[in-house]
Amino acid sequence: MEGFGDRILSLFGKKKPQPVETRITLAWKELNEIHFGIVDKFAKDCKYLDLTNNNISSIEPLSAFEQLEVLILDGNKISDNVVIPKMEKLHTLWANRCKITLLSPFLDKLLNSAPNLKHLSLLGNVACPNYFIGGTPKQYRDFRYYVICRLKNLQTLDETAITDEERNDASKVFDSKEALLARDQEELVRVKDTTQKRKSQIIEQKTKVLEHFRFF
Repeated sequence: MEGFGDRILSLFGKKKPQPVETRITLAWKELNEIHFGIVDKFAKDCKYLDLTNNNISSIEPLSAFEQLEVLILDGNKISDNVVIPKMEKLHTLWANRCKITLLSPFLDKLLNSAPNLKHLSLLGNVACPNYFIGGTPKQYRDFRYYVICRLKNLQTLDETAITDEERNDASKVFDSKEALLARDQEELVRVKDTTQKRKSQIIEQKTKVLEHFRFF
């Protein structure tokens, strides 16, 4: 219902100011890309963008989102090859259940493009070897130490606060460039083994299905 103030504004040919949309949720929209319509409508004022469970593999259009502080990319096709645009104000990034396999190149891009990042979550990616994808406690601990060493401004990782003790331990484990390089080499071997294991599991599952239908 039009109020008195709205009627006064209409008398002078003025429109009531529209509320600024700073929190945008586009989850479960079957988006294959961040198209021009999204950029044109939301980029100017958006501070919080949720793109959960789409089919997005490129986030380059986010270069227009200069006010962006929180970005949720869970369940998309984001890989470690993704181009990450400059996002100076971004402090929170969730990229759980994506296609990130190699950690080092992904962190290199974050260092360059999101220098003020404080909260990062990468659960469900091959690059994050926790229990849920078959990683060992030691592998996940080393993952945390490595990320903490590389992204020194982080306050939480995988929704868990980073403690002073962790920071101290991380600096001892990765106390040199040689230690960092050795970790990168270990990751390449682990990713290769994980990929091969998944292929074997898929083949095994397909074989069981075929054997099942042979009885009908």
